[in-house]
Amino acid sequence: MSHHHTEKKANDFNLYYLVGLVSGILTAACIEITFLSIVIGAVVGLLFTALFVNVLVKGRVDA
Repeated sequence: MSHHHTEKKANDFNLYYLVGLVSGILTAACIEITFLSIVIGAVVGLLFTALFVNVLVKGRVDA
């Protein structure tokens, strides 16, 4: 079976980004309830998620 290809598992990080977005929104809403602070909290949550995924998760072998 020399032509047998192993299927590579594609990593899907949508759940990480969703958790980062929701936690950023909830944190900003708890601190100050304005539309601008909620949007800024969502952006900051997504930025932290991108950092987490690119530095910690992608470096793992079994991620």
